[in-house]
Amino acid sequence: MNKKVLKAVSRIFITIFILECLYLFVLPPVLHKFVNKDYICSFTEKNTNIKLKADELEISTYLKPAVKITAKNISAENKITKQPLLSAVSAEAEIPLLPLIFKNLNFKHFYADNLQISILKNEDGSFNFENLFLDSKTSPFKIKFKDFTLKAIGAVNTNTSKADFDINIKYSEPFSYKNFSENNIKGGIIIYGLDLKELSPVFERVLPDFKTAEEIGRASC
Repeated sequence: MNKKVLKAVSRIFITIFILECLYLFVLPPVLHKFVNKDYICSFTEKNTNIKLKADELEISTYLKPAVKITAKNISAENKITKQPLLSAVSAEAEIPLLPLIFKNLNFKHFYADNLQISILKNEDGSFNFENLFLDSKTSPFKIKFKDFTLKAIGAVNTNTSKADFDINIKYSEPFSYKNFSENNIKGGIIIYGLDLKELSPVFERVLPDFKTAEEIGRASC
């Protein structure tokens, strides 16, 4: 191997090393300065009907092109009705960087400790989680869940009951309610004390093309 080739190869490796160092050690402080807790909460409230609160939010990078966002004492409520949506003692999410160039906000995983989910029915028959997202044409990002991993321990709170759950699943295809399939799920969901009758309208609204509440009840027996 001649000297010109050696120089070219060494320059390539040095360039890659410098870029990797910038990515690992320079990018996180820059992101944390501009994409901080206040920015994320404000961005969420501006582009959705969700009011988000969080403490000790941190952003870090991996060797792969993705960022990890961790936070403590998270809470979210419906901005219009002021009803609680969820809360957690701590949570972690991974977001790939490359899709952001094409305005795709992809979530690769979401982990949560003591996740409390509120499903509340209003007097008019609507639920607290309806109308949370604005028109997709006005939103700066398309939110996607592809090859998504969810791990969480917590509880579902309804108007009259509470059900504890333990979730550890991986969904292998781009998630959407219309093409939701059990065949694409790996892992398991354990729920204790779930009142299926009370949540029947929820299944009918959220998963209209999947299973009816009656079929879900039979499957859980």
